[in-house]
Amino acid sequence: MEKLLWKEKLSYGIGAYGKDFIYNMIAAFLMIFYTDVVGVSLIFVSTLFLVVRIVDAITNPFMGWLVDNTKTKWGKFRPWILIGTIINSFVLILLYLNPATFLQGILINVWCIVTYLLWSLTYTLMDVPFWAMIPAFSNDAKVRNEISMLSRLFATFGGQMMSTIGLLVIRLFRREYGS
Repeated sequence: MEKLLWKEKLSYGIGAYGKDFIYNMIAAFLMIFYTDVVGVSLIFVSTLFLVVRIVDAITNPFMGWLVDNTKTKWGKFRPWILIGTIINSFVLILLYLNPATFLQGILINVWCIVTYLLWSLTYTLMDVPFWAMIPAFSNDAKVRNEISMLSRLFATFGGQMMSTIGLLVIRLFRREYGS
């Protein structure tokens, strides 16, 4: 049986923790930010979220195909995870800038559409190869199950941590934006 080193398992788990921490920040707070801080309508935000999920249904399988057909000296997963993480981090900052402070009218909605769509696309760049990498760790099903279980556990902790500190985040946003 092939074994993975504990540091390899821990590293992969930490990646899952961070990804789900951020994903849950978007899932839990972006709608509140858009409606309560930016001031766009709930109907607009709901429609935006629905349309971007539909886009995800198309881009996720495409990303899987792209990963499968990537051949670099760093492998087929790492380049996408690195590129996706770097770009996604930058877009995350843009996502939580209040466009109402520097744009007016329909341009506020355009900003929300572009930044949320970019965030989702760049998240796909790192998320699909991250989870697709599990079979590459080992040919042993037991080892793959172990790394999968551990990473999902870390991902759950990441999501729960964001939920746990969520009210503090909202309080910080309200203090910062005066709402």
